[in-house]
Amino acid sequence: MLSTARTGATATLMADGRILIVGGKDGNGNALASADALNPDGTTAPAPSMLIPRYGHSALLLNNGSVLVAGGHTTGGAVVNTAELFDPIANTWRFAQNTMVDSRAEFTLSHCSMGAFWLQVATMAAAQFPVSNNFFLSQELSNTQDLSMRLVRRTPQPFSRTGAYS
Repeated sequence: MLSTARTGATATLMADGRILIVGGKDGNGNALASADALNPDGTTAPAPSMLIPRYGHSALLLNNGSVLVAGGHTTGGAVVNTAELFDPIANTWRFAQNTMVDSRAEFTLSHCSMGAFWLQVATMAAAQFPVSNNFFLSQELSNTQDLSMRLVRRTPQPFSRTGAYS
């Protein structure tokens, strides 16, 4: 049984077989920072709380075994651009070095090539996510419903490339 009843949480299968369940809303609609780990044997155990309460966020298991949690709504419904990383070995949370360019909620994160992430936004027409200190991915949906993704360099002389990245 979870330590707190919740809706709008994420559940991420970690490399050790546990499922990390984080955030969401309680029965009163308040954002939660709490987390639980569902063990392979079906038991649950409280996990450390995130640094910011959130719901409508996205979570992604990274190649190094950490779990990235980004965006979402926080207390009062405000949408945030922050991201946190859960280290399952140290059993700790820390803020990610970079934040999303824009605040986002109700989106998904997926892996794509070169260690970058694909950010799919259902409720907005564009999204940007930093992939390094020098680049960010920009996804745009045009008024003709054409979807494009650009890799953009953060310099005074930007370049972009439109097309599929796999």
